[in-house]
Order: sequence, then C-alpha cells, then structure tokens
Amino acid sequence: MEEKQDSALAALLRLKSWLRSAESLPLEAQRKMQESQLKMLFTHAYNYSGWWRERLSQAGYPQQEGSILTVLGNLTPLVRSDLQEHVEEVRAWHPDWSEKEIFVSTTSGSTGMPVRVEKFRAAYNLVYDAVSLIDHEWHGRDARLPLLVFSDNPDSIQPDWGPLFASFQGEGSVVNRHASNRSLDDEVAALQECRPAYLKATAFRAAAIGELLMRQGKTFPLRQILSQYERVTPRQREVCRRAFGAEIIDRYSCEESGWLALQCPKHEHLHVMAGSTLIEIVDDRLKACPPGIAGKVLVTNFYSFAMPIIRYDIGDIAEWGEPCDCGINFPVIKRLWGRKRNLVRVPNGELRPMLYLGDDIAKNPVVREFRLIQQKNGEIDFFVRAPRPLRGEEIEELRSFVLKMDPQLVVHIREVSEIDWGSGLKREEFIRFDG
Repeated sequence: MEEKQDSALAALLRLKSWLRSAESLPLEAQRKMQESQLKMLFTHAYNYSGWWRERLSQAGYPQQEGSILTVLGNLTPLVRSDLQEHVEEVRAWHPDWSEKEIFVSTTSGSTGMPVRVEKFRAAYNLVYDAVSLIDHEWHGRDARLPLLVFSDNPDSIQPDWGPLFASFQGEGSVVNRHASNRSLDDEVAALQECRPAYLKATAFRAAAIGELLMRQGKTFPLRQILSQYERVTPRQREVCRRAFGAEIIDRYSCEESGWLALQCPKHEHLHVMAGSTLIEIVDDRLKACPPGIAGKVLVTNFYSFAMPIIRYDIGDIAEWGEPCDCGINFPVIKRLWGRKRNLVRVPNGELRPMLYLGDDIAKNPVVREFRLIQQKNGEIDFFVRAPRPLRGEEIEELRSFVLKMDPQLVVHIREVSEIDWGSGLKREEFIRFDG
C-alpha cells in the first residue's frame, strides 16, 4: 500500500513539474503541445464513443489535413442538453475500465438543467491535485496555518487541509462552517473564534463580512481570501483589502471539467491552465473574440476520457486580456462577466454584459445590499435594502447607473427590508429571466 502511495505521489509531482514547465513556453510551443493532447483525446473519443465518432467525422476527423485545431473549430459545440439526453452515447469508457474507476460529478442545476458528468478517477484526480498544488505555489500559501471555510457543507473541524497539502507542508486545521443560514454577525464571531490565517468563501460573502467589520470600527488580519464560485468585482477586492489587509485570490472552475484558470500571482486577471484545458471565447457565430470583446466560453478538457468534454459551452461570458508580464505565458482571461443570464437585454434586443455597479453604488453609504433582476418583459427591478427610505435624488442616481447601459431601459427601484438571494451560497447581483 505504501509503495502504491509513493508511486501516486511521484506521478503527481511529475505532472505538476510538467505543467509548471509549460508556463514559460512560447505561444507556438503551447499550440503544438495542445495539438498533441487534442489528438490523443480525439482518438480516444473516436474509438470508444459512437456519438463522438459521428460528430468528429462531421468535423473532418481523422481525414482533415493540417492542424488538429481546425477540426476543433469545425466541431459543433457540446451543450448541456447533449450531456443530459445522450449520457450513454457520449460516454467513452475504455473496455479495460471498471465501474470503480469512474465517479460522477453533478452540477448544481442553477440554470434549471442539472448535468451528470462521468470522470475517469485516475486521470481527473491527478490533474486536479496537480493544478491545486500550482495554485498553492503561485500564491505562496502555507497549509500549516488555519483555514476557515464558509460553505454549504455541515459544520466540521479537520486536522489538516487534506492529505495532499499535509504530505508536503504539514498540518493546519480547517474549520468548516455551514453558511447558508448564518447571519453576518455569526460569521464575524466565527472569525474571532477560529483566528484563521486564510478564509475560503464567495467574494460576495467575504466583502459583506468585511463591510460589517468596518461599520463596527474593526478589522481582522488575514493572509488571503480564496474564492472560486462567482465573479469578483473591484469593489469586493477593495473592501477585503481594507477590512482584512488581504487579497481575494480567484480561481475559475466548473463541475463538469474541474480547474480552468487561476489568478495570476502578480495581477488580478486569470491564466488559463493551458496544459490541461483549452478555452475558446467566441461570438454568436462561433468566431474567436479578440481581447477586450466579451463572448461565450467553450471548454475542452484534455483529460476528460470517460465522458469527453470537447468544445463545451458552459454558459459563461468572458473576455481575453493581453499577454501578461509575470513570466507566465498562459492565455489571460481579463474578466469573467458571469453566466449568459448575467447579460442585460437592451431594447434593440442586443445582449450586453452588465456593468459592475458596486463601485458606483458604494458612493451612497445608505445602500446595504442591492440586486437587479431583468424580467421577461425587459423591465429591470432594482432591489435595494437600506436602513431608511431613499430620497428622490438617491433613487434617480441609482436608476442612472443602470441607464448608462442604455437610456431606453425601464428601471424600477424596489426598496425592501430583505433581498431574496435564493438558498445557495452563490449570489448574483444581476440575473435576466428570458421571455
């Protein structure tokens, strides 16, 4: 057993070392690396899934001459309904695999369309752990120090950050607090009781705790705040710097594929983990978007052998950034705009990313919380929680922030005693209900 564990650890370290070496590769070398990985994934999918064999054949594989990336560009994107309605057909198990080597990840179904994705345990876990270690190394975390986690999991205390980190650095306790039904006062109390060095929470929750601390005339020192469940706004980053003296370290992932991108060690943008994932950002005609233009995200996971994730439309909107000066040559995601339902439909029918409103709204200290919902008729309900009734000029100022998107939008300011965020931890400040 010990020999098996040593072998697994050695494989993990080799993969991590290879992924780290890829960080400095020139773009042309990265492209060749990804072509090689794509070919292996395509060959596996073609051989063991009739559904993928047909789709790849339609895209020109294996007859296509030239770059394998051309075949990728010819593929019709994979969508959630494909994974829901064609589970057995999309499956690409190797004949030698047994059921115990496969596990299933299930999405939350926040879109109303939950998805089950089968994963080959050995490959998926190896890549997930290697990227986790890279994130740890990039940001200089110390797993010997305590971590407090606000999540949907039950209250618990663990002696370490898990065997992966304990084996490399040692033991630092992890306290998990079920946060869905806890008040902000309870969470401040948990901070003061646990005295963590690190906090793992949504950016929204971390900033809300920070604002409460500052209203009480307090701060609480942290080394870092780990977030990966929702987009991070400039306002949330600034609040956490002031309240905790700490940076929010963002990570981009999805349940279907695992790690997609990690925050740069030097800047706030994200680097795609190009050694394990290929990300495209495309417009509605599936044409590649240049830097600065928002488009939908398509994901290809090079290690998704059990149920290939190839050109998968995960429902997110993002935009590319320019190359980074940090020494990591992986592609830069400048901004995650959120999911497609986080786009505003303006009166001419066009969809646009919702502006970050937190910085403007924070200029009015009376606003404690806000949320915007675009209804099926296109009108926007702007919910505001404040300790007193808003004055007329304050209402018009809030409305003006949204009208910067398009002056023809219809915006209703709704003053409420409590904002309905739903039952989950993930809070979206803007959502659109399609008609």
